[in-house]
Amino acid sequence: MDDPIPMTVDFRKYQERLGVLLISLALLIPGTALTTPPEYKSFHRIQQIQPNDLAPEEEWLEIWVLYIGQGDSILIRLPESLNYDLNGVEERIEILVDGGPGVSLLQFLEDMYPDGTRIEHTVLTHHDSDHVKGLSKVIADDQFGVERIYHNGLASWERGIKEFPPEGQSPRTGKIFVEKRGLSRLEADDITLRNDYFIDGLPALRTAVSSNQLAGVYDEFGRAITSKSTPTVVSHFGHTLRDSGFINEAEGARIGSDLSFDALWPDQSQRRYRGWGYTINGNSLTFKLNYRDFSMLFAGDHNEDSEEDWLELLNDEHAELESDVLKIPHHGSQHNAEEFFDAVNAVIGVASMGEKGFGPRWKHPSEEVIRWMGGSHRVYSTLIHERRFKYEDLDDKNMRTPFFETDHVVIQTDGHWFRVIEVAGPNVELPPVNAVSRGDGTRWIRARD
Repeated sequence: MDDPIPMTVDFRKYQERLGVLLISLALLIPGTALTTPPEYKSFHRIQQIQPNDLAPEEEWLEIWVLYIGQGDSILIRLPESLNYDLNGVEERIEILVDGGPGVSLLQFLEDMYPDGTRIEHTVLTHHDSDHVKGLSKVIADDQFGVERIYHNGLASWERGIKEFPPEGQSPRTGKIFVEKRGLSRLEADDITLRNDYFIDGLPALRTAVSSNQLAGVYDEFGRAITSKSTPTVVSHFGHTLRDSGFINEAEGARIGSDLSFDALWPDQSQRRYRGWGYTINGNSLTFKLNYRDFSMLFAGDHNEDSEEDWLELLNDEHAELESDVLKIPHHGSQHNAEEFFDAVNAVIGVASMGEKGFGPRWKHPSEEVIRWMGGSHRVYSTLIHERRFKYEDLDDKNMRTPFFETDHVVIQTDGHWFRVIEVAGPNVELPPVNAVSRGDGTRWIRARD
């Protein structure tokens, strides 16, 4: 009798090969367990593949955290149920938050809106170049109309004007906060920036631009606004969300109580922090979006100094900060405070970043921030996602490249449920949850009620 062992060994090999084949097929077939995002107990929320009580799609709000390189840009698209008629064309209400460092935002908008569009509300959180340069290009472009712009008031002034000393000279009197560019003089407390140096509206901006008083990227920004003549002239330029009203009266009447925007920072006055960078970042215009039960906090480029002031202002009553999703400050930089993340207590964090930031020098996102958020499965960025790493192991660029995904991160919500998904571009149909691979999105998550 022949020895049966070789047959047995062959059969086991056949079983192993069959198993590999079945797994490969499963990865290609939408709806299988292997392509569906898992349920995470650490979220402490109900998660479903397809909730039976989702509102109709025309009531869904979308938040696009855009991959635009090393910088920030976010496009909020209000529900289609709030669309309005503009000269016989149905327009969706958009809110653009920051514009990144170059032409990537303009290219994205050209792809999403080949015939152009009107952007009803634009927020510049602060005027670092990786937030404002791309916004200036969109404002100046004839395809896109930008109606209302909100910012934090701070501007970069040329040296030698507005009581700033010329290069190489010291101020004779008073306190001054200036490095390469003029930012503001200080009040007697040596902390508060004098608000008479703020650009608080279009008339002040036009005066500063026409007099060549502005410097650097802020001058480019101001010239884009003041020279705009088509298709839509900028009608509002206000230095706080609090004073100017984020949503105008006509839209507010249509939106009702389902949707609101809470301006949280700066509170009443802008403040000096350690140096130029810390001051610009620390005064980032910050707001919270509320849609029914869902909320998301947009935190600009805050740092640990400004977050300490912020938490102190709230007198330990941090309910204002609690949100389902956090736009992680400063691309996930290590210059943040753990107490801030605890106060926000978000289920998911999203960060906008590029290749330049992902490395031992800047550490975007930092290992501490990932830990404070609750792990890599809770941090979505426009460059990488759900990968564990140590920066000490990533000194070489060739070691970092396999981590890159360079996707846009989209949050969809009907106000009661929300999900996060990574997508390659603006003109793709967003797939259902059960066609999303692990690591590329979440299940529908119950919003905090």
